[in-house]
Amino acid sequence: MSRLITVGVVATMFSLSGCSGQLEQAVEESAPPPVVIDEQAVEVIPEFVDGGSAEDNLPYIDYVLTRAGAGTGLFGSLDAVAVLERAGFDREYIEVTSDRTALELAAESVTIAVIIDGECALGQWSSEWYSSAVTPLLGAGTCLLGDTLSLD
Repeated sequence: MSRLITVGVVATMFSLSGCSGQLEQAVEESAPPPVVIDEQAVEVIPEFVDGGSAEDNLPYIDYVLTRAGAGTGLFGSLDAVAVLERAGFDREYIEVTSDRTALELAAESVTIAVIIDGECALGQWSSEWYSSAVTPLLGAGTCLLGDTLSLD
């Protein structure tokens, strides 16, 4: 009787090992190919859109300002004007608030605007964050209310 049980166990093992091989093969054939992640993905750098709208150029303005330091606490109002001029924007169409208060303390935030085709591309930052938006030009033909720095 024990010989009969041994033969039965061995036969079962052979048949199961054959099934497991078939099962592995079926899983391999039905599995999707592995996803390969490129760890050296190329950063897409926005470009200046000559003749483009404020909306078209906002990604470029964001890129220029944040790469230069907006949002880090190491970046002032006139720094922003200078980098935007080097990036192709005309000083005549740039407005910026001061990075200092009337008491000569650091301002909580700075706002810069570039007038583009009747719209305002705005960038605003503090020492910890950066934000931007496109808004309509104000009735006075400017983007910012209140005191702005003279860029003359």
